[in-house]
Amino acid sequence: MDKKLLLLSINSPWKDRTLTLVVLTVQFMAMTTDTFLIPFFPPEAKGKGISDTEIGMVFSAFEFSKVISAFIVGRLIDIIRS
Repeated sequence: MDKKLLLLSINSPWKDRTLTLVVLTVQFMAMTTDTFLIPFFPPEAKGKGISDTEIGMVFSAFEFSKVISAFIVGRLIDIIRS
């Protein structure tokens, strides 16, 4: 069997490591976008006349959607891996 095909075969530990690295990279990028948004969004929103309550609702809705999607993704992982 070709060495490249062997590394990416279904039961290869390298495939799992590669997939884990990709998932960790995507998660890191998602967390950094949150971190970059937090200091800049409230002053920009206030400049457009948005109240503190509405700014809080935007951040809350964003975090709430992450909680809901975590449950969905967790269920999908159980389905895919079994």
